[in-house]
Amino acid sequence: MNWNDQSKSFPIVVRRVRRKAQAFGTSALELMLFITFLIMFLLLAYYSRISDRLEASRQAAEASRATSRPNPTPEMLEDLVRQRDSALAAKSRAEQQVGRLQGQLSETENANRRLEDQVAQLSPKPGHEDDDDDLGPPIIRLTEADGFSFETNSSLIGRGFEGRLLEQVVPRILAIAKAYRVDTIDIVGHTDERPAAGDSNLDERLLPYLNGQVGGMLTVSDNAGLGLARAAVVARILALEARIREGGYQVLPMSGAQVILTDGTIADGSDPGDVPDRRRIEIRMRRSDSRP
Repeated sequence: MNWNDQSKSFPIVVRRVRRKAQAFGTSALELMLFITFLIMFLLLAYYSRISDRLEASRQAAEASRATSRPNPTPEMLEDLVRQRDSALAAKSRAEQQVGRLQGQLSETENANRRLEDQVAQLSPKPGHEDDDDDLGPPIIRLTEADGFSFETNSSLIGRGFEGRLLEQVVPRILAIAKAYRVDTIDIVGHTDERPAAGDSNLDERLLPYLNGQVGGMLTVSDNAGLGLARAAVVARILALEARIREGGYQVLPMSGAQVILTDGTIADGSDPGDVPDRRRIEIRMRRSDSRP
C-alpha cells in the first residue's frame, strides 16, 4: 500500500506517522487506526466517568432531601446546580469529541478504500496474470468518458480535468514508476480524423510554455499540433506537481495526432467523423538509457 498515493489528503502528519509505523514494523494506516481507536476508548471512558459523577450528584441531592436535617441552604443548592451544569458541559464536550473522532475514522476508512481501488487497478487483469517486468509498464489512458476532455479543437482542458489528474492519475503513475523503476513519463496526445483549423502559436510558445515561462492557451492549425498541444498541457501539470518533481521524473509531451487507433494500429483515413474514443491522452512510462 503506497502512502505517497494519499499525500494530497494527508500531508505532513502522514509522513510522520509513516516513519513511526516503520519503527514499529507496521503500516501507517494500521498505526493511525490504532491511535484513533485508542483515543475513542479514552474519551468513552472519560464520558462514563462524567456520567457517574452526574449520577452521584443526583443521588447526593436526593439523599440530602431525604434526611431529617433542615432544608438545604440557597448556597448548597447553587453549588449543586453549578456541579450539574459543569457535568453536563463536560458531557457535551465529550460527545462532540467522540463525534469528531468518528468522522476522522470514517475519512480514514474512505481513504483506505480509495487506496485499495487504486491497487486493484494496478493489479494484473484476468487473462494477464503472466505480466511481468519484461512486458514493460502498463499504459494509462485518459479518455473523455472518464472526464478527461478538452474543448473542441482546443488544448483547453475541461472542467474537473486537472483535479482528477492529480487525485486519481498521479498516484497510479507513482505506483507504476516505483514498480518498474522508470524515470521517464511520455504524454501522448491523440485526436480523431476531423480536420483542425486555426492559427498555430506552437513555434512561438510551446517551449516557453513547457518550461513554465508563459501561460495562456496553445493554439493549433492541424491535428498533429492539436495532439501535441494537449499533451503539453497535461505534461506541464504533471511536471509542476510536487510528487512528480520529488521523484526526479522527466515528463515529455508527444503527438499521435489522428494516426494511431485505440488498438495501436495505424488508421487508414476512412473515418473522418466524431470518434470520442480516439480523442485521448496516453501516459506511457519507460526507463531511460541513463538509468541503471
